Parts: sequence; structure tokens; C-alpha cells
Amino acid sequence: MKTMITSMNQKLYANYGKRFINSWSENSANDTRLIVSFEGDISEEVNSHASEKIIIIPIDSDVCNLFHRKFGAFSEANGLMYSKNKKMPGVASFSYNFRYDAIRFSFKIFSLYKCLQLGLIKNDFAWIDSDIVCLKNFSSSDLDQFFPEPNQLASYLGRESFPKPNAYSECGFVGFNFGHPEVFNFIEEMLRNYLNGDIFLLKEWHDCYLFDTCRKSFEKNNHSFKNLSINFMNEEHPFMKTNLGIFFDHLKGPERKIIGHS
Repeated sequence: MKTMITSMNQKLYANYGKRFINSWSENSANDTRLIVSFEGDISEEVNSHASEKIIIIPIDSDVCNLFHRKFGAFSEANGLMYSKNKKMPGVASFSYNFRYDAIRFSFKIFSLYKCLQLGLIKNDFAWIDSDIVCLKNFSSSDLDQFFPEPNQLASYLGRESFPKPNAYSECGFVGFNFGHPEVFNFIEEMLRNYLNGDIFLLKEWHDCYLFDTCRKSFEKNNHSFKNLSINFMNEEHPFMKTNLGIFFDHLKGPERKIIGHS
């Protein structure tokens, strides 16, 4: 059994989440499961997707709500960065930068943590972004190659030189070894970075940069990770260069979402 976890809200559901859920239902075998962690009210239409293979849960939790109460009111934590207006000295302006939208990208970690808290995960599990389209039939055994080996904590899509100026992994897919003795500590370490505000001490404040920061820390303590994109470290979109691209299309970025494929 393999369990995939994703999150979305009503807007993302309408834009591409519904397509992902439908393609999962059509292509996944009964030995796989998708958990959709939903932000906001769950409509009857969204609930109608629930089945043995698809579980719909609310994203709300004590830790998620605590983080949002502590930091959600700050414009900077939502990616609004202030700067001096060169044309009008003394007047400040601001613009949105997704690299600093800690609130938006926090839902990934809170979704993973809630699923573990609720006991919904009893096997190897993975985060998968909701802007995915399943391309062909797959079973749990087809997905084995994307998950860490027994001695490895997690699998990921590493990048060395993209994006600039601070390269970070593509975290549209991150696999976790449920049986690894440190897997819960790893998830909790990412969670702690949000709750104590340490996320704001990093060069960038999104989940990918945080994942790499925690991964490198655990690697220094001799914990092993599986880099799925070891041969594509300089690619913008290594997801589609690996065998993940056989089964899934990741519509990364606004242009791919518009045209409907990578």
C-alpha cells in the first residue's frame, strides 16, 4: 500500500484539483490511496469524490491554526515584500514574491502532520502537489521506485543550480519511509520551524527551502536520502525527467496549468 497526500482549497479544486482527483480515481489501483487535505468548507461536490481510494479531510488543526494566528496577519509572511520606491523617494511600495509566502506553503507540512496524528498513514507515504494529472494506470508496486530504500529516510527531486539565486529541490513529490526511526522527527522538525518562527530566518520561506534545510541537517547526522533526480540536478523541472513523468504530469507554474500539460 502507498499513500499520497495533497492539499487544496475551493479555488485550486476548481482550477486543477478536480482534474487531479478524477485522474487518480480513474488510474490508481486499489492498493493506493490519496488523502486530500482541504482548506475551508468542503462542498458536497468535493465530498462526492470520497471512496476507498480517496479520503477527504479538513486541513484545520491546532498547530495549523496556531501558526496562522501567530504570523498570518503579517504582510511579509504572506509574501508581500516592501521596498523603496525609486521614482518617489520616501514612499514605500510592495510586491508579491512567492518565495516568502510562508503562509501559503505551510499547508504541506500541516497536512502531513495531521495525517500522521490521525493515524491515517500506516505505510510508506508521499507528498504530491495537487496540480498533477495521472497519465496511465498504476499500482503500489509501480510506485516503489520513487520511494526511499529501507535504510533511507525520504526521497526527493534535488536541484543544484535552479532556481537562481538560491537553488532548492522541486518538492512536487517527496516520498517518506514510514518504517524509518527518524521519519516522525523529520516531519516534526519542519513543523517546529513554522511554529517557532525559524522559517523566517531562512533565505527563503517556502516548503522547498525548508525541506532542504532540514534534509541537510539530518544528513550531517548520517541519515540517508534518495535523490530521484540525481541525473537531472541542473534541470528546471526534474519531475518530468524521471520515471515519475511516465505516470504523472506535474503542471508546474502558471503556463503549464493554462495549456494543461508539461
